[in-house]
Amino acid sequence: MLYSLPGVTGTCPADASAAIITFNKEGMAAADVKQKLAQQRINVQIASVMHTRLDLSARGIDTTVRVSPHYYNSEDEFDRFLNAVDALT
Repeated sequence: MLYSLPGVTGTCPADASAAIITFNKEGMAAADVKQKLAQQRINVQIASVMHTRLDLSARGIDTTVRVSPHYYNSEDEFDRFLNAVDALT
């Protein structure tokens, strides 16, 4: 669902099977996405090529937003996250 939002590009490898999702929002730096979501009390992290050189560098990605949904997150929390990402400008 996240990757189907307008302007959202998934940055996870196609064969990824972990509970970590990475993405970028068109026209926005990953740091700006993090800051705007934090203002809404939605916590995400940033993965940069400095910390994941073998993975991101090989795919030509400098930074990406990293979110780690888990079994204890409710559907309402997922919806709130998706709506917040969709509304980012």
